Amino acid sequence: MILQKLPDPNHPNNRDAVPVLHDHILFADRVTSRYEYPEHASAFGLMTLQKGCGRLVINQAPYDLDAVTCMPVNSGSRLSFSLPEKDTAPVFLFFDSSLPGAIHRSLVQSETRLLDNPEPDQNPDFSLLEYRCNKDTDLDLSLRLLITLGKSCSSFGALKADAIIRGLLEKWMAKNAVARQLSARLEVVKPATRNELFRRLSAAREWIDAHCEAHISLNQMAGVAAMNSQHFLRLFKQVFGTTPYRYLIDLRLDRAKQRIENSDQPVSDICKDLGYESLSTFSGLFRRRFGFSPNHLRVRSTISRLKDKVERLKKPNGSGGGNNEPMIDN
Repeated sequence: MILQKLPDPNHPNNRDAVPVLHDHILFADRVTSRYEYPEHASAFGLMTLQKGCGRLVINQAPYDLDAVTCMPVNSGSRLSFSLPEKDTAPVFLFFDSSLPGAIHRSLVQSETRLLDNPEPDQNPDFSLLEYRCNKDTDLDLSLRLLITLGKSCSSFGALKADAIIRGLLEKWMAKNAVARQLSARLEVVKPATRNELFRRLSAAREWIDAHCEAHISLNQMAGVAAMNSQHFLRLFKQVFGTTPYRYLIDLRLDRAKQRIENSDQPVSDICKDLGYESLSTFSGLFRRRFGFSPNHLRVRSTISRLKDKVERLKKPNGSGGGNNEPMIDN
């Protein structure tokens, strides 16, 4: 893996040629003034930020990016990006050009075929659905570790970085397979139209995730997807198997469950924070979803935390430590 700073946007080069990379390239930088890179043919990559915000334009479709979101880009897609804020920290990972096809083959072909033909002359034509989604903790930790490893000159560091990158891409392809299955539920003939609808619905679902604790309406959700409310309601249910309202309710209840399990905040306060004015209504919905009441969960979680605390106190000093690096199955 090669760790680099952002390229010079004024450097003359052939921006129409699709890059062929023979190693992974990680652009990790801290921008101290406005930065813009003009449209060009992209390599296969994954784009996010550690800090600040920016805007990508991929095949003329704009996407806002920040520290909690990420965006894949396919080889050959037309890409431009701008980072308007000072002290922005982009992290753009572009993969060795031979890797996506190799991983895709390993996921979709049988073991026998892979043994008979381990290195084909040409990689299969493979692309990801280009849609923005939330970045999970594993991805964030892995990217931070890659930046650290990129500053190392050791062969061990390079091998570890390669293993992390391969694991990231394999997880992303598995996630992409789920997204394609969901998008296939749309009763649309043209693939380009289907992908655009899925992109808009995913953006709306992401917006619901970010605003689920506020009072939001169907019209607001539909507005994020740039659809009329009835069209949005029908397509959201078609793709995600539930209505936007039911999705919002389940999301709030899941978050309430996490808070009850992991904090001492009063259940009544959690209920209000998540937009419920009636504790009895909240408790009824909670019981129907999980099979027990919020208060029952609070008692059970408190006892469990106390038991864990007692067990830790019984252990000798220094035991039970660990390290926070992502696990690598390699």
